[in-house]
Amino acid sequence: MKRIIFTLAIITTFINLNAQESGICGMSTEDQALMAELYGHPKNIQANREDWVFIPVMFHLVSEGNGDGRINYGPILKNLARINKDYYGFKMRFYIYGFNELKNSQIYLSPSTSLNAIVANKDPNALNIFITENADTQGGGLGTTLGYYSPQGDYIIVRKQELTSATSTLSHEIGHFFTLKHTFYGWEANPWNEAEHTNHVTLINAPGTNIPVEIMQRTNCSIAADGFCDTPPDYNFGITSNGCNYTYQVYDSNDDLIIPQKNNFMSYFNDCSTYVFTDEQTQAMKNSFYGDQRDFLRREYVPDTTMISTTIQFTNPTAGSTVPTYNAVTIEWNPVDGATDYLLEITGNGKMTTYFSSEPSIFITDLSPNITYIVLLIPFNDGIPNYVTKVTQFKTGTEVSKVNDINFVNDFELYPVPATQGNNVSIQFNSSKYIDSSIKILDILGNIVTSNGFRINAGVNNYLLNTTSLAKGIYFIRIEAENKILTKKLIIQ
Repeated sequence: MKRIIFTLAIITTFINLNAQESGICGMSTEDQALMAELYGHPKNIQANREDWVFIPVMFHLVSEGNGDGRINYGPILKNLARINKDYYGFKMRFYIYGFNELKNSQIYLSPSTSLNAIVANKDPNALNIFITENADTQGGGLGTTLGYYSPQGDYIIVRKQELTSATSTLSHEIGHFFTLKHTFYGWEANPWNEAEHTNHVTLINAPGTNIPVEIMQRTNCSIAADGFCDTPPDYNFGITSNGCNYTYQVYDSNDDLIIPQKNNFMSYFNDCSTYVFTDEQTQAMKNSFYGDQRDFLRREYVPDTTMISTTIQFTNPTAGSTVPTYNAVTIEWNPVDGATDYLLEITGNGKMTTYFSSEPSIFITDLSPNITYIVLLIPFNDGIPNYVTKVTQFKTGTEVSKVNDINFVNDFELYPVPATQGNNVSIQFNSSKYIDSSIKILDILGNIVTSNGFRINAGVNNYLLNTTSLAKGIYFIRIEAENKILTKKLIIQ
């Protein structure tokens, strides 16, 4: 799937069957006002809701500077399937534009203080989602911040726990990206409480703001709160409610009982069995997609939306078996209908390693001897319409295979590592013989990016590789000679 870029430096319109995680969104009243100022509600567009739209997403897997803490790829694929279910009813499809493994301790631990660094790592052609350890916005006071949309930088931050728990936080923040405000807009910093506001709210504006308090009769719905008339009043009742159980008896200034929409994606009610967007919300998001501010998302490309078959069968090694070698192991499985690529998460010896393959097999050379490994296989395509997995396990032996060695070559090194885009990379090694070979550059999925003939000289060899045409990312340099190969990882940043 060559379109995926891997870099270093997924009436009510749709019902979602998973509950939201407790916590808050980091978008303040002021942030949402700025969002409206910068991106607005392009209501004059009135996009056709019957047309499918396709949104490219760049996932930034942020870690500490030494690489620790980065989220695994599996939860990202699972959450992209979740998002696509949440947005399916009004024909918005999100697809993988790329993955960026980003080592940056400040972004990882304190993204709210890292605006410039985050913007510098954005991809200009996609919706950018940065997955970090924390998402706190320094506001404090109301609970743990699960994620937020930054109108200043036009990106989404989400803490990795939200993806590993498969909550609806990303669907909420994507709503903000496409201009939706909270249903309780204006009450973020000062949610309703009986002691301060009583059970008869006569305020004209939300506390400390000039945002009109919405009433049940909807006579001011177009100018109050989130500006939608099919989302009823909500004075941020969810922040203090017990999950999805709303038990307050609160009346508006007309003495009408407030009945909020607890299961709206843009509310703060937790643990509802279903979550929804309303008609007006979905129309606004579709309009936003077609607005001038989002023209960078629109392209001719249509992602693969084929449903992935749930039938997955490993063929080698046999489950529970022991393979004789440990440095040359082939894992094979039957092709999975609908899948264009495969993710393998192989766990053993106290660590987990991720591999990608565009074929229903993979050859692995970096396992340890006498270890039981658990293999999680996730077939996928870039549109991620559904998420299925298969698990097997095997044990490595103690034999060493020489199948991957070019025995007349030694001291095979790349310099510098990592490399900077546009600068030459030196491929250095010593050879005991003179022979014709080939040198190939492969992307992380195993696709051949370039392939050239290459003459190995007896003695010291120094091959300069120009990286100008290579996008930032992870690649593999492969030298092939006499039906044998040597491989080194190359990182362009």
